Amino acid sequence: MRSLLPALGLLALGVAATPAQAAGYCESGKTVTFAGIDWDSGAFLTEAIKAILAKGYGCKVDSIPGTTVLLEQA
Repeated sequence: MRSLLPALGLLALGVAATPAQAAGYCESGKTVTFAGIDWDSGAFLTEAIKAILAKGYGCKVDSIPGTTVLLEQA
């Protein structure tokens, strides 16, 4: 599975993939997997981005729960 923690940081800074890139990835049937980080602001951003991808682009989304230290090591 793929973790998009680095992409989450970029999206938080306002840098996003183009709609064509997101649509192409989602149309391929791949699941976008996020790190379910355990701090409030990070969890909020993860859920917001998951909703955008799922409802706006029709992507399959998932998250892997864990602590920040554990997910950074993965």
